[in-house]
Amino acid sequence: MADLAATDVTVTLSPQDKDFLGAKRVSYPSIAFGGAGKTYGAVNGIPMPAIGKFGMNKEIKRVFVMQPGNGYEYRWDRANHKLRIFQAAPTGSVAAPTFTGSALGAHVHDLLIKGGITADENLGLLASGPTLGKSEAADRIVAGANYATKGGVASITGGVPAGTNSAPVFTGAAAPLAEAPSSHAPAATSIELMVVGE
Repeated sequence: MADLAATDVTVTLSPQDKDFLGAKRVSYPSIAFGGAGKTYGAVNGIPMPAIGKFGMNKEIKRVFVMQPGNGYEYRWDRANHKLRIFQAAPTGSVAAPTFTGSALGAHVHDLLIKGGITADENLGLLASGPTLGKSEAADRIVAGANYATKGGVASITGGVPAGTNSAPVFTGAAAPLAEAPSSHAPAATSIELMVVGE
């Protein structure tokens, strides 16, 4: 994917957002970029449009960035006329949540005994068990999938697990801000600036 270029940055500056601070020009533009999959690149920042887009004629002296609070820190690189992106890179690990409880909540099944058939083996209940069985020696199994037509234990929904999940726990340490990698593709971002220059 191509890297972000100055042509990928939209500068919005209204006439009422231009002013003077003594002999200096001051402007309050906003810039928008990202969201199209283009990457940060390996050249230390996103190139910015010409200074005229920011209301300046000669040079930009200072740029104050209003941080958008999206997890990244943005800094103006005056020497290279670029916007640089930094992010925290904590070192450590996140423990997986632990489930405490029963796999399934309390539930019941129905036993279907089909009617209207001619039986060749007698089904009965031995009270001393109690045991459900028959007098013939061979055991019989009715496949669960066939309960509706051949009788047996009726299926039900699996039930709802009864218990709680612990919150993920991070173990480690915060790290200094590091510049975003060249492969970073910024999401659609809008940032307000205060620009001082001539």
